[in-house]
Amino acid sequence: MDRYDDRDDIRTNLIESYERLIAFIEKHLDDKFYIEGTQRIDVRNKIARELCANLLIHREFSNPYPAKLIIEKNCMRTENANRAKMIGTIDINTYEPYPKNPKIAKFFKEIGLADELGSGVRNMVKYTKIYSGGVPILKEDDIFRTIIPLGDNEETLNSLSSIGADKTPINADKTPINNLNIEDLIIEYLQQNKYITNNIVKEKFDLKDTKAKTILRSLVAKNILISEGANKNRKYKLNKK
Repeated sequence: MDRYDDRDDIRTNLIESYERLIAFIEKHLDDKFYIEGTQRIDVRNKIARELCANLLIHREFSNPYPAKLIIEKNCMRTENANRAKMIGTIDINTYEPYPKNPKIAKFFKEIGLADELGSGVRNMVKYTKIYSGGVPILKEDDIFRTIIPLGDNEETLNSLSSIGADKTPINADKTPINNLNIEDLIIEYLQQNKYITNNIVKEKFDLKDTKAKTILRSLVAKNILISEGANKNRKYKLNKK
């Protein structure tokens, strides 16, 4: 748990990257026998296909954070630089995907390494249940994390929920605040104040600049806030409509 048994530092084009990622998973995870209809299905590679394609297609390439695929005793997970539309764990049942690099996604689809937008998550859910009895966990932030459980026991699944957990912000009174509640607290603040800025959000909730901007952009995208001004003079107000 505290060292690498094996690693592959991949610095090549996307097609070769995909092939080496798949080979790495095949090397370290067993396949399990499964019949779908009358045909034998390679469940491990079904999961690997979606996981690796998503890792390469949806990366925020302007961010220097290295994309990672990590295989541990109880899970396989990916970490990817991301331009977030929300903060927190994604509800797989209501998840609505959006293209982050549509040209790359179209190219992968044309060569048969990806399917229609959104089908990858559905396939990961379907085949992870078959492979391990678990359900994938998707966490969106400045780093997007996808976690595939490799065990079906309750203790393992509970431990997965803490992987990639964000730093818990605190307010001026040092009271812990759950990240998922920050949007509600911003709305409460604006019910008593005319506007809020990125700096106010940073200081009030002890957030990094990029995370504060992400939360405010998310509220604007939901039409809860309206944005006025530009750059350092930008202010956010409640959308009264």
